[in-house]
Amino acid sequence: MWECDYLVVGAGAMGMAFVDTLLAQGDLKVIMVDRQAAPGGHWLAAYDYVRLHQPALWYGVPSTPLGPGGPHLAAKQEILDYYAALLRSWAGRVTFFGEFEYDFASGVARGPGGAVHEFAVRRRLVNAAYLEAPVPSRCVPAFEVAPGARLVPPNALVHSRAERYTVIGGGKTGIDAVLYLLARGVDAAAVTWVVPNDAWLWDRSVLQPDSPEPLFRFLFQLTLAAGRGKEPMEGSGAFPRLDEGVAPRKWRCATVSPQEVRALRRVERVVRLGRVVRLGETRILLELGEVPTSRETLHVNCTADGLITRPKVEIFGDRAITLQSLLMCQQIASAAIIAFVELRSRQPASVLPAWAPVPQPQAPEDFWRCMAMTRRNERRLRAVPGFARWWASCRLNYMSHVRRGLAARARTALRAAWHWRALRAGSRRLDAMMRLHSAQFYAETVADAVGEGKSAEALLARDAAFRSAAPEFQREVRQILVKMQKAA
Repeated sequence: MWECDYLVVGAGAMGMAFVDTLLAQGDLKVIMVDRQAAPGGHWLAAYDYVRLHQPALWYGVPSTPLGPGGPHLAAKQEILDYYAALLRSWAGRVTFFGEFEYDFASGVARGPGGAVHEFAVRRRLVNAAYLEAPVPSRCVPAFEVAPGARLVPPNALVHSRAERYTVIGGGKTGIDAVLYLLARGVDAAAVTWVVPNDAWLWDRSVLQPDSPEPLFRFLFQLTLAAGRGKEPMEGSGAFPRLDEGVAPRKWRCATVSPQEVRALRRVERVVRLGRVVRLGETRILLELGEVPTSRETLHVNCTADGLITRPKVEIFGDRAITLQSLLMCQQIASAAIIAFVELRSRQPASVLPAWAPVPQPQAPEDFWRCMAMTRRNERRLRAVPGFARWWASCRLNYMSHVRRGLAARARTALRAAWHWRALRAGSRRLDAMMRLHSAQFYAETVADAVGEGKSAEALLARDAAFRSAAPEFQREVRQILVKMQKAA
């Protein structure tokens, strides 16, 4: 029987950020269990040409920088070395069981050679693998593949050569595969790209802390979009798209640079006929039609869903923690925040509306809803003792780097101050939009509970967070509940 304060299942990016924060805040004994032999999660099976989509400046764990700083995008091996070094530095405080499968039902971990371990956990069991997504290299295609068709995972591109290439999938994995082929010198005319759904992309230049002006321009446009009650993608300058003539139906926080967008637009053979149904030797059958292919064409399966949406569950249970995102598109930072809250909050929340897990956005209309949930969590975090000071200097907080850059450059700070004043002028419109979407989410959560035989008013009366909310918010929630009841 192994004893520990925290048993963390999953040694990927979220699990490592959680443990690092625990160790910095207290003298604790931690055990980590992972089905893989080393820490790093999905990075262990990633394709060799993958890089971070955001600057390494705020990726990893709070205690240890990754990379040289600035706009550097860390590569796969650099990230794996980073996590391996971290685990070594935790010797004596963290015990790692690699190649072990943990069974949540029995509380037993089983590993090589029939080894079985049981654990006595003094504080909490932490599920750091709840948001684990399928790895592209192991993704089984959801379409039929003819025996003579050439289909490979994105990992195989490094060692493969062909006369023509067809990349199947329009997400970030597909983007990476197309960019890799072009960087390798493959003629854009030799590349076909199957894009079932066009998506808005996130301009990486907005996320450069050494050049914060694009961020402030985006935030200003955000207030204008809130005033119009529209998604902020069109006209903000922060969300490019593959084709200006095609209206995107997806938005999943995929991040690219302006240079990468220009490179992607060089590929003219873009197929927009829905998902692939069957890959044949000479034809590709799709939901809305078919296109020719050939036996000489190498098809690259980039259809894995890298950021899946899981059912919402409580983050803080009685004896367990399920790591999820508290901030939109910031899963790793959220894991560190949850660890801080766990150790510092006098009253850890176990009610879902108080700590709303923010789902991965799927479509443009999800932007405001996810932002509203993020804002709700941010307000709740202000009540956690010491959080504001810790978060202001945490390296996983993008804005901490922006503030440092502004402090170092007074001239830019003056321009930024103007933007902040403009933002404050539009904040009432923004908050009104946030409040409406937050009320919608809260009402849906209450309605779910009412469906289990409980009274909506009784639930509202028992929720201290609702009782302390603004009267406008309470009124909107009740109005939405009435509309939902009539619709049912």
